[in-house]
Amino acid sequence: MFYNTIVVFTVLMEHFSCFFVECAEQSDRKEHSSERFILDFCGYNLKNAAENQDKGDIMKIYVRRAVQGDEPRILDILLQVNNVHAEGRPDIFKKDGRKYTREQLSMLLMDESRPIFVAIDEESGDILGYGFCAIIDTAETSNLKPRRELYIDDLCVDEVYRRNGIGQVIFDYIREYAKEIGSYHLTLNVWACNPSAMKFYEKQGMQMLKKEMEILL
Repeated sequence: MFYNTIVVFTVLMEHFSCFFVECAEQSDRKEHSSERFILDFCGYNLKNAAENQDKGDIMKIYVRRAVQGDEPRILDILLQVNNVHAEGRPDIFKKDGRKYTREQLSMLLMDESRPIFVAIDEESGDILGYGFCAIIDTAETSNLKPRRELYIDDLCVDEVYRRNGIGQVIFDYIREYAKEIGSYHLTLNVWACNPSAMKFYEKQGMQMLKKEMEILL
């Protein structure tokens, strides 16, 4: 008998004053969050996690909406996060697989209800991480109130650049985007076999919304 859970987190948008708003007040830049948005003025000057780390090089990054042509790099990172799950749940996930094929990813890039955001190294232009999102509008029913939800389908940073604050940059950006489009809350699922991800989201103030439970037969 085996027990595991997928935890669903939520964060209510009105409970947070967004760091991006505070930064924008200190800058003359007024770009919409679906456009290129330079983040170095917000304090996102990160130590390079690659071979130049010992030299103390500073990495300036920005977040933008993913576009056609970004697929190869996004697919690289999709492979990495899949293998984290495959290591934790080899009974469910296939090693060296990906959540989306290139064709599916290209379709998502054209879907306005499924925005994908990428963190970019300003100097090299390389994609360091991404956040897949889905805008979900729930209609009013006899027992449910209407609401808009921004669901984070996947958020991952390239393994070379992890633990340097890039995931925080992406999450903060998505949270601000969720507020801009009028979301009631920001939600996501976390696999129980990925405790570091769960810890990260709890640090953002996310709280449990519901649990998906299983028993193997």
